Amino acid sequence: MVARKIAALLLLVLLAVFVAMNLDTARVWCFGIRAEMPIALVVVLSGLLGIAAGWLLAFVQKPARKRADPPAAK
Repeated sequence: MVARKIAALLLLVLLAVFVAMNLDTARVWCFGIRAEMPIALVVVLSGLLGIAAGWLLAFVQKPARKRADPPAAK
């Protein structure tokens, strides 16, 4: 559990550094709307969408498999 927390914090620090280094603006298509925004905002929005998708997929369960009935004893 501790290793997961350390890995998560490390990834957040890397994301923060990446965002801080990419403050230039760019033209992007955002859900059908053309906008000019900092690249950092695009990275953050993409990350949030990824987190939301991962969180939702974490709760998806595989359907239970039906077991074959054992052969009847004669």
